[in-house]
Amino acid sequence: VASVAVAAAAAAEVVAEPSLSPLVPCDVWSPPSRAPPVPQLVARCAHLTVPLAWDNADGGGDGGKTLSLFVKMIGHADVAPVAARTALVMLMGGPGFTSSPLEATAARVLLQQTAAQRNTVAVLIDHRGTGRSAYLGCDHGDGGDLVACAKRLGGVDYLRHFSIDAAARDVLALTDALTRAGGGGVRDVVMYGWSYGTVLANRVLLRDARTPSSRYAAVVLEGMLDPSVGTWDMYDANVDAVGQQVLNDCARTAPACRRALGAAPAAAWLTVLQRVRAAAATGTASPSSLPPCVAALNIADVATLHSITNAFLTSTPLRAALAPWLARVVRCSPSDRAQLLQCQRYFGGGGGGAAPVYRGVAHAVQHMVRH
Repeated sequence: VASVAVAAAAAAEVVAEPSLSPLVPCDVWSPPSRAPPVPQLVARCAHLTVPLAWDNADGGGDGGKTLSLFVKMIGHADVAPVAARTALVMLMGGPGFTSSPLEATAARVLLQQTAAQRNTVAVLIDHRGTGRSAYLGCDHGDGGDLVACAKRLGGVDYLRHFSIDAAARDVLALTDALTRAGGGGVRDVVMYGWSYGTVLANRVLLRDARTPSSRYAAVVLEGMLDPSVGTWDMYDANVDAVGQQVLNDCARTAPACRRALGAAPAAAWLTVLQRVRAAAATGTASPSSLPPCVAALNIADVATLHSITNAFLTSTPLRAALAPWLARVVRCSPSDRAQLLQCQRYFGGGGGGAAPVYRGVAHAVQHMVRH
């Protein structure tokens, strides 16, 4: 990352003047979320207009073309967004996700603030190419043909502008728009990066370092993977270690968890994996050779189980349901099977039909944890 940024520093940089549209009222929770309303908080939405081609903002070709990026500001109902003095700019993980999963995190941060901190606004942005910001997706009848999809989206010459460096410059433009006179009156900006957002935040800081003084009062990076060792092997190892720690901490701190899974829940999880792996290795991954509730979910390989547990671990609102999910897999009563199938439909797997991301998350997690 650093070498790329240093090499790019030698190029002439066109300074554009992105603009933030007027704020309009919007829902705190993005559709299709069914989370209950939070009367203490309000949201305002806007669009940030930025150059499509940052290095050629005023030139030919794609120069002069712009993108409209979706921005949401969540704050306290009794403090107008224009009165906010601190902005918490939150960068979503992925890459490729919309910012809406961070809404729950933003709400938690704001609701925990003291009276003296209530002049803070959380600012979420859908990065270029995601969500409500010039979305790029191969889900429009391309039949899995990535070449056809790329052509439909505008071709390589267009897609090359959807890079991490361009997204970093978008974040800097948003920060400048927030702090400009008339752009919200923000004095201090704190940047928060989650998962892949830590890598994006790092790129933002590399570009920010070119200015005489930093735009950011503080930076918070939260992720399980050190960006300096960005390999999927390391990612898998870190997720596995954190997952086992989360399970064992559950037994250490919650008597109900210890009763359901014993003193070392991670060992119960490894036993499930070993049974599935052994059945797959011998070619006997039939319902009779698998743990009953694994068979009921129509899962016959370890990779699918890892995908499910990874989804629990990397989602803040879902993490609390990991141990209850495992307890149901191990116990496997009729009611456990019913709840596991409902959970599987939520993830869109096992033939249950794809479900919109984060639909019903609050209800599903609460039920899994309470029962």
